Amino acid sequence: MIIERIARPTLTAVEMLHGDNLNFRLPDGRATAIELTDTGAEIMQTTLKQPGVPEPGAKTTYRFWGDFRINGRDVRLEREVGTQQSFYEPWVAEGVQIWLDAVDAVFDFMQETHGPCRLHALCNPRPPARKHARLAVQDAAGRVCPERVHPWCPLPAGGLDIRHCYRGAVKGLVGPERSSLRLHVGSCVLQQSEKEPVQVRPPYLARFVAVLGPVR
Repeated sequence: MIIERIARPTLTAVEMLHGDNLNFRLPDGRATAIELTDTGAEIMQTTLKQPGVPEPGAKTTYRFWGDFRINGRDVRLEREVGTQQSFYEPWVAEGVQIWLDAVDAVFDFMQETHGPCRLHALCNPRPPARKHARLAVQDAAGRVCPERVHPWCPLPAGGLDIRHCYRGAVKGLVGPERSSLRLHVGSCVLQQSEKEPVQVRPPYLARFVAVLGPVR
C-alpha cells in the first residue's frame, strides 16, 4: 500500500504493514520513499526462571528492529528496551528524522496484562489488520512540535540513567514491570508534585497522544 504524508509542524505518526511504502513529502517539495520490508524482536537477557512470572530483583532486556528501504537504500533501525540505549536520538536519512516506536513482533513474548496495547478483535466486529510497525517522521530541519519543549524537572548531570528507571524512581519510564515482560499501555503526563503540575496546551497534547496511541 502507498501511504502519502506531508511534513507538518509536528511529528507525523504512521503505522505500516510489511510491504507498505510511505511517501513523505518535505516542505521543500522533495519526497522520501520509505518501505517497510521486515520487523523482528527478541529477548536479549533475562534472569527470570519463567518469562512472565515476576521475581524480586529480576532483569530483562529486549530489542526490536525494523528493516526499511529508504530511497532505494536498505537500512535497519534497531532499538533496545531496558538498557541505556533506551534513550536514543532519532535516525536521520534523506532529510527525514525517524523514530521507530513499536513493532508487533514484541508480542511474541510480551504480555498485555495491564490492558490491551493492540486493537483486539473484541473491540470491533470488523477490526482492521494489525500493523507490523509504528514510526514517527519529521522534516530533519524542523522541530518536534511548534512550541519549545523544556524538561519538566531538573535532569541529573549527563542525562537520564537507566539504573534509576523501571522501579519507580522515574515513574514515566516503567518499561517491563519488574522485568516480568508485561507491557504497559497509555501515556503519562508527569509532574514533580501536586503543587507543580505540567502545563500542556490541548492542541499539542492531542498530537502527542496521537503519536503514542495503541498499536493496532
